[in-house]
Amino acid sequence: MDNKLREVIGQVCPEIDLNGWKPLCPICANPIKIDVKSYFVFAQRHWGYGCCSSCDKKFLLDVPALLYNLWYPQIMDISTGEVYGTDSWWKADMYNIYFTFFGQKPVAGEKKNLRNLHTRFRTLVNIIKMGDINVLYSAIKKNFPILEKKWLTGNKTSNVTKKVKPTLKIISKNASNSDSVLLFNCLDEYYGHTTCFIEFVYMIYDRIGDKLKQQGIATAILIPEYLQFYVPDFIDEVWVATHLPSPFGRTTFRDVDFNNQLNEAIKHKKVFIPNQWINRSSGVDVRRYFHMDIVEQRAKISVDRYSHIFVFYNREDNRCWGGHPKKELRNYSKLANIIKNKYPSAGIFIVGMKRNYPLNNPNIIDWRTNGITENYTEKQIDYLYLLSKTDCAVGIHGSHMTEISALARAVITLQPESRYKNYTDDMFLIKSDDFIADLNRFYSIFGKNNLVDVSPEKVFNIMEAALHRVNYAYPSLKGYPSMEALYEQNN
Repeated sequence: MDNKLREVIGQVCPEIDLNGWKPLCPICANPIKIDVKSYFVFAQRHWGYGCCSSCDKKFLLDVPALLYNLWYPQIMDISTGEVYGTDSWWKADMYNIYFTFFGQKPVAGEKKNLRNLHTRFRTLVNIIKMGDINVLYSAIKKNFPILEKKWLTGNKTSNVTKKVKPTLKIISKNASNSDSVLLFNCLDEYYGHTTCFIEFVYMIYDRIGDKLKQQGIATAILIPEYLQFYVPDFIDEVWVATHLPSPFGRTTFRDVDFNNQLNEAIKHKKVFIPNQWINRSSGVDVRRYFHMDIVEQRAKISVDRYSHIFVFYNREDNRCWGGHPKKELRNYSKLANIIKNKYPSAGIFIVGMKRNYPLNNPNIIDWRTNGITENYTEKQIDYLYLLSKTDCAVGIHGSHMTEISALARAVITLQPESRYKNYTDDMFLIKSDDFIADLNRFYSIFGKNNLVDVSPEKVFNIMEAALHRVNYAYPSLKGYPSMEALYEQNN
């Protein structure tokens, strides 16, 4: 293989490529032999057991999850629970999860932190024998009766007990007879994360696409069925994950069966994965990325009757504007009333998840969904078309804002204190001749964790400033008329 190509991709089987990471025993500094017999694609973490080649110390190691290659190289001494590593992000969770379920000394206070713990359960499946999920159920039942009631019984077990299993379907898109394939994993528990991974696919392919063709290596993308519209034109095979939970939702216990299918498929090909994680792009070609030619041809909605388009993104979880989902809707309702008072002909849309709370405001068009279960491509096309016509969008910081930030003319992000460190992560910068103009589309309002100190009036004031800026200061951005054209038009 070409040396430059080898720098970017690594083969999956028979052993996972650790991208040069050779863990050493923190006790005696000798190499640790890692035992990773299977792969787990959905876990944000991928754990493997290890044993020191010299002192026989047993360790739990955090290694790259299959196809993600993003990990915190932590090493935990199983006998003592001590975690060695420079990054504090995962240290406490690694210790708490392992010893709560498999150790002799559950961590004090961990049982109280149910919200944090049950979001991490998917990582445990990799430690347990693949497919033997009853072991995990038993651990939950023994240690967390509250969670057993919440997750394993009653009406809230749909993502555990549904008979419909996720399946892997491989579709040949461009004719390719190659036995070698570079596989991009774009599965994630969050819809917005998936869109970020697709950006990564474009960046990698633009860098090595010609070399892949020279070496006879095809390209494949592993993607949820409801996001097939995003598949890049250059992809040869689409590995479709069907019957997954709807976007915006979590993937939890049902992933095990699908994971086994994926491992079986990998055995029949020479599969490569990217072994480098490239930072976010400084400019995305949105027409190419979102297939805007197709969007504009097939969109079934019309927004021409509105003088302005405003979009609100609604979250129904613990990260919301006002400390509770009901309060967030009240804030959006107040903001909509203020907008309508100033712009009577404006169209105001609210998008996102619609699980529990109704919205009764005639000034707002409710585009929220309970999940995309059918006609998902058509819905996605209409959604992208709406965003491309949006003058200003408002939402709380998160990966769900990536599409919005790429397509709306102006974006206001409500930034809770817990997300200050993630500032700019949800900004989807576009390819533009004027980089500063693109940056000036983005506005952030920083507040407390519950954002109770952010008022609808304050958001509207910033919205007015944003509209003024994109209309007058930088009208040429994204194909809008130049200053000279505006001058000629007005004179």
